[in-house]
Amino acid sequence: MAYHQNEFEVIREFADLGPSFGYVCQRLDPEGVASRTQAALTAGILGALWSPSEVAVDPRWLLRKIPEFLTERYGVKFRFGTAVHSIDLPKIDAGMETWTADTAIVCAGDDFETLYPESFTGSGISRCKL
Repeated sequence: MAYHQNEFEVIREFADLGPSFGYVCQRLDPEGVASRTQAALTAGILGALWSPSEVAVDPRWLLRKIPEFLTERYGVKFRFGTAVHSIDLPKIDAGMETWTADTAIVCAGDDFETLYPESFTGSGISRCKL
């Protein structure tokens, strides 16, 4: 949905070019938006981009379901709330435990300086809140 002219120009451009790249989409005027959904704030809306392939998912539901899916489908094991102290595959030291794994994916959130402090120190990266 576009409430500013620059947003609407992006929608217009994508609606014009998208179909040539295989995207089924259409530009909607304010009346078209109102006819498709009651969830849109129509005051001041310039238009929107509509596509039959768009899907809206509740992120809270999705965050619960992704670990379940990965566990059931691929046997992925999750350890939430556990700080990893070192990784030297196949050995992973975490909390009071040591695990073995062929592959490890660490999702540390914004705490990237604890596991690899030497990489963080020389990286030029600084924390910020957006």
